[in-house]
Amino acid sequence: MSVLSVDVYHLCLQILHVPLSVFVILGILTNGVNIVVFVKQGVTSGSITWALFAMSATSFLASVILLPQVVCYYAEMVNADVYNACSLISTATIFLHFIWNKVTCFFTVYISVERAICVVRPLHVQTYMKLQYKILIVLSLCVVTTLAYVGYSATLKIAWVPSRVWNGTMVFLLSQTDSSPLFYLLNFIVNSLVVTNVAIVTIATSAVVMVTRLNATLRWRESVSHTARPAHPRKGSKPKPSCKLSSKNVELCRTVVVITLFYLACLLCSHLPVMTFLVMPGVSFDGENKMLLDVILTIRFDLDALYSSLNIFFYLKLSSNYREIFFSLFNSPKLCGR
Repeated sequence: MSVLSVDVYHLCLQILHVPLSVFVILGILTNGVNIVVFVKQGVTSGSITWALFAMSATSFLASVILLPQVVCYYAEMVNADVYNACSLISTATIFLHFIWNKVTCFFTVYISVERAICVVRPLHVQTYMKLQYKILIVLSLCVVTTLAYVGYSATLKIAWVPSRVWNGTMVFLLSQTDSSPLFYLLNFIVNSLVVTNVAIVTIATSAVVMVTRLNATLRWRESVSHTARPAHPRKGSKPKPSCKLSSKNVELCRTVVVITLFYLACLLCSHLPVMTFLVMPGVSFDGENKMLLDVILTIRFDLDALYSSLNIFFYLKLSSNYREIFFSLFNSPKLCGR
């Protein structure tokens, strides 16, 4: 027996699709702008730049793939006859969104780890691994994730089931083979538990390392600046503020810390509903708690879209280089600080 009634189920979806619609449209627009800015900045100008560009591209694709979910939901409310078509579209796009969202996760982990290493060993970061090897590792992880999702989805089939309520047939996603539960469990363990938990721990650890190291560096530079400051400075001379000593590296690390911590917050919130799989029976596409699964997935979609849509505001606030290129797109020298 389902833990959700039909009325509660529909109410939850109606509430959750309102912010989802806003975040999806905003995510498409803002990540499109991010892609243009990073291209103008030079995608190959640094390992962080290409990673931010790739993360914006995957976030853009994840938002685009979520758009049919929103359109189909409201289309069904207006005209119930489009249910079957919308069900097919939603089924085709849901796994693609999972894949692109997981790719975004890998890029976020890469950015946090790379910056943490750069802060701890700034003179040796380029000797550990070349850029092409870093890209190869991330792409390999993406391929493994894709295969994990494809393996499970390949064991499913779309079934047309007669319905007296609809006076016709309805589309359902059903298990096709005896191995479907095994692939479902494997996909859940690998992608939802192992990968996500490792990502959470890695991002949190990297953020702590970056914040601790940067605070120690800034305190040391502050003490050096204070010690080296003359007791009676010459007239007209200005003491050099310690914040200027940190310059580009501190700005970049601060941007990475904020972006990754924001992603970590969204990931933790979206990961908590996923844990219901461990305690609730029948939470699957063809299980007795299918309605609960729909609500859980919509919550995840909301959080994924939230992260994708708000990145641009962190870039504008924290990165002077991004801010300059962004405002130059609108031919506003005043906003660029020129």
